[in-house]
Amino acid sequence: AAEPAQKSAVRTVKRSGTCEAGPFDVTYCASSVLKPIKNNFYNPGMMFDGRRETAWVEGASDNGLDETITLHFPGEKQLVGFEIINGYDKDQRTWANNARVHTLEATTSDGQTLTVELQDVRGASRFDFDAPVTTNWLELRIKDVFAGAKFKDTAIAELYPIFAE
Repeated sequence: AAEPAQKSAVRTVKRSGTCEAGPFDVTYCASSVLKPIKNNFYNPGMMFDGRRETAWVEGASDNGLDETITLHFPGEKQLVGFEIINGYDKDQRTWANNARVHTLEATTSDGQTLTVELQDVRGASRFDFDAPVTTNWLELRIKDVFAGAKFKDTAIAELYPIFAE
Protein backbone atom coordinates (compact mmCIF):
# COMPACT_ATOMS: atom_id res chain seq x y z
CA ALA A 1 0.00 0.00 0.00
CA ALA A 2 1.12 3.54 -0.68
CA GLU A 3 2.40 5.51 2.26
CA PRO A 4 0.17 8.42 3.30
CA ALA A 5 1.51 11.81 2.27
CA GLN A 6 3.63 13.56 4.85
CA LYS A 7 1.56 16.11 6.77
CA SER A 8 4.60 18.17 7.80
CA ALA A 9 4.13 20.47 4.80
CA VAL A 10 0.57 21.27 5.81
CA ARG A 11 0.23 24.85 6.97
CA THR A 12 -2.49 26.08 9.19
CA VAL A 13 -3.98 29.53 8.78
CA LYS A 14 -5.99 30.94 11.64
CA ARG A 15 -9.22 32.73 10.85
CA SER A 16 -8.27 36.37 11.20
CA GLY A 17 -9.38 39.73 9.92
CA THR A 18 -13.04 40.15 9.03
CA CYS A 19 -14.75 36.77 8.51
CA GLU A 20 -18.23 35.87 7.24
CA ALA A 21 -19.93 32.53 6.62
CA GLY A 22 -20.58 31.87 2.95
CA PRO A 23 -22.22 29.19 0.83
CA PHE A 24 -21.20 25.50 1.16
CA ASP A 25 -19.99 26.12 4.75
CA VAL A 26 -17.07 28.16 3.42
CA THR A 27 -15.90 31.01 5.67
CA TYR A 28 -14.49 34.05 3.85
CA CYS A 29 -11.88 36.10 5.75
CA ALA A 30 -10.42 39.40 4.53
CA SER A 31 -7.24 40.89 5.98
CA SER A 32 -8.76 44.37 5.65
CA VAL A 33 -12.03 46.00 4.64
CA LEU A 34 -12.73 49.52 3.40
CA LYS A 35 -14.93 51.43 5.85
CA PRO A 36 -18.55 51.87 4.69
CA ILE A 37 -19.27 54.92 2.54
CA LYS A 38 -22.88 56.13 2.81
CA ASN A 39 -24.95 52.95 2.36
CA ASN A 40 -22.18 51.00 0.60
CA PHE A 41 -20.53 48.19 2.54
CA TYR A 42 -17.39 46.36 1.41
CA ASN A 43 -17.18 43.34 3.75
CA PRO A 44 -16.19 39.82 2.56
CA GLY A 45 -19.86 38.78 2.32
CA MET A 46 -20.15 40.96 -0.77
CA MET A 47 -18.05 38.34 -2.64
CA PHE A 48 -20.75 35.66 -2.39
CA ASP A 49 -24.01 37.64 -2.57
CA GLY A 50 -24.49 36.84 -6.27
CA ARG A 51 -24.47 40.54 -7.20
CA ARG A 52 -21.91 42.27 -9.41
CA GLU A 53 -23.11 45.64 -8.03
CA THR A 54 -21.41 44.92 -4.68
CA ALA A 55 -17.78 44.12 -3.90
CA TRP A 56 -15.27 43.38 -1.18
CA VAL A 57 -12.85 46.30 -1.15
CA GLU A 58 -9.57 46.12 0.77
CA GLY A 59 -9.00 48.77 3.42
CA ALA A 60 -5.28 49.47 3.08
CA SER A 61 -4.07 53.00 2.34
CA ASP A 62 -2.48 51.94 -0.97
CA ASN A 63 -3.69 49.53 -3.68
CA GLY A 64 -3.91 46.67 -1.19
CA LEU A 65 -0.73 44.83 -2.11
CA ASP A 66 -0.28 41.79 0.19
CA GLU A 67 -3.89 42.01 1.45
CA THR A 68 -5.49 38.57 1.55
CA ILE A 69 -8.78 36.76 1.14
CA THR A 70 -8.79 33.34 2.78
CA LEU A 71 -11.52 30.78 2.15
CA HIS A 72 -11.75 28.26 5.01
CA PHE A 73 -13.43 24.96 4.09
CA PRO A 74 -15.32 22.55 6.41
CA GLY A 75 -12.51 19.96 6.48
CA GLU A 76 -10.40 18.79 3.55
CA LYS A 77 -11.93 19.42 0.13
CA GLN A 78 -10.84 18.60 -3.42
CA LEU A 79 -10.42 22.11 -4.82
CA VAL A 80 -10.41 22.32 -8.63
CA GLY A 81 -10.01 26.10 -8.79
CA PHE A 82 -12.07 29.26 -8.35
CA GLU A 83 -14.30 31.65 -10.25
CA ILE A 84 -13.82 35.38 -9.80
CA ILE A 85 -15.51 38.57 -10.93
CA ASN A 86 -12.58 40.95 -10.63
CA GLY A 87 -13.10 44.59 -9.73
CA TYR A 88 -16.12 46.58 -8.59
CA ASP A 89 -18.34 45.48 -11.50
CA LYS A 90 -21.38 47.72 -10.81
CA ASP A 91 -20.95 49.52 -14.15
CA GLN A 92 -18.12 50.45 -16.52
CA ARG A 93 -17.27 53.71 -14.71
CA THR A 94 -17.18 52.18 -11.22
CA TRP A 95 -15.14 49.23 -12.54
CA ALA A 96 -12.58 51.53 -14.23
CA ASN A 97 -12.35 53.96 -11.28
CA ASN A 98 -11.33 51.22 -8.79
CA ALA A 99 -8.25 49.02 -8.95
CA ARG A 100 -8.59 45.38 -10.04
CA VAL A 101 -6.39 42.43 -9.15
CA HIS A 102 -3.70 41.68 -11.75
CA THR A 103 -1.64 39.02 -9.95
CA LEU A 104 -2.73 36.75 -7.11
CA GLU A 105 -0.59 34.38 -5.09
CA ALA A 106 -2.79 31.34 -4.38
CA THR A 107 -1.67 29.20 -1.43
CA THR A 108 -3.31 25.98 -0.21
CA SER A 109 -2.94 24.06 3.06
CA ASP A 110 -0.88 21.32 1.36
CA GLY A 111 1.92 23.86 0.93
CA GLN A 112 1.44 24.70 -2.75
CA THR A 113 1.74 28.29 -3.91
CA LEU A 114 0.79 29.28 -7.43
CA THR A 115 0.91 32.66 -9.16
CA VAL A 116 -2.34 33.49 -10.93
CA GLU A 117 -2.46 36.21 -13.58
CA LEU A 118 -5.93 37.71 -14.09
CA GLN A 119 -7.03 39.52 -17.23
CA ASP A 120 -8.32 43.08 -16.91
CA VAL A 121 -11.85 42.25 -18.06
CA ARG A 122 -15.31 42.69 -16.60
CA GLY A 123 -17.40 39.64 -15.80
CA ALA A 124 -16.53 36.17 -14.57
CA SER A 125 -13.16 34.47 -15.07
CA ARG A 126 -12.30 30.94 -13.98
CA PHE A 127 -8.93 29.65 -12.85
CA ASP A 128 -8.28 25.90 -12.54
CA PHE A 129 -5.28 24.27 -10.86
CA ASP A 130 -3.30 21.75 -12.96
CA ALA A 131 -4.86 19.00 -10.82
CA PRO A 132 -7.39 19.11 -7.96
CA VAL A 133 -5.77 20.11 -4.65
CA THR A 134 -6.72 18.51 -1.33
CA THR A 135 -6.86 21.47 1.05
CA ASN A 136 -8.56 22.94 4.12
CA TRP A 137 -8.25 26.50 2.85
CA LEU A 138 -7.33 28.75 -0.06
CA GLU A 139 -5.48 32.01 0.53
CA LEU A 140 -5.42 34.60 -2.25
CA ARG A 141 -2.82 37.36 -1.76
CA ILE A 142 -2.84 40.48 -3.94
CA LYS A 143 0.60 40.81 -5.53
CA ASP A 144 -0.12 43.31 -8.31
CA VAL A 145 -3.09 45.37 -9.48
CA PHE A 146 -4.47 47.17 -12.50
CA ALA A 147 -4.63 50.74 -11.19
CA GLY A 148 -8.00 52.42 -10.86
CA ALA A 149 -8.55 55.67 -12.76
CA LYS A 150 -9.74 57.43 -9.59
CA PHE A 151 -9.30 55.29 -6.43
CA LYS A 152 -6.48 53.28 -4.84
CA ASP A 153 -9.01 50.67 -3.71
CA THR A 154 -8.79 47.13 -5.06
CA ALA A 155 -12.12 45.33 -5.36
CA ILE A 156 -13.43 41.82 -6.03
CA ALA A 157 -17.14 41.58 -6.86
CA GLU A 158 -17.59 37.77 -6.58
CA LEU A 159 -15.37 34.83 -5.63
CA TYR A 160 -16.40 31.16 -5.53
CA PRO A 161 -14.35 28.02 -4.91
CA ILE A 162 -14.88 25.18 -7.40
CA PHE A 163 -14.83 21.73 -5.77
CA ALA A 164 -14.35 18.37 -7.48
CA GLU A 165 -17.23 16.67 -5.65
